[in-house]
Amino acid sequence: MVELVVELEARALLLDDPKAYDHLISEAKAGEYHDFKNNKHVCGKVALVVDLDKFPELSDIREAVKNGDYDESPDEEDKAMMRKDLGDNPELLKALGLE
Repeated sequence: MVELVVELEARALLLDDPKAYDHLISEAKAGEYHDFKNNKHVCGKVALVVDLDKFPELSDIREAVKNGDYDESPDEEDKAMMRKDLGDNPELLKALGLE
């Protein structure tokens, strides 16, 4: 929601059509590519990779996303949601440090 937006905005300035990445930028700013906070997608990261596929010149960003370079650490709200989603699975809760 921060680093990705900055990178996309900087790249957009170099384009003949600086509005070409507007959809990507607005989705990123809104948190729709966030793993925990998005409201549209089952997995925000996968949606971002799909959207980035439309722009071959952004393949380095797409690969960085796949490698987790733009992942954000979960805050307490995110952790609470993960605990709820995992339900009563003590092994997974422990493995993820959510016990």
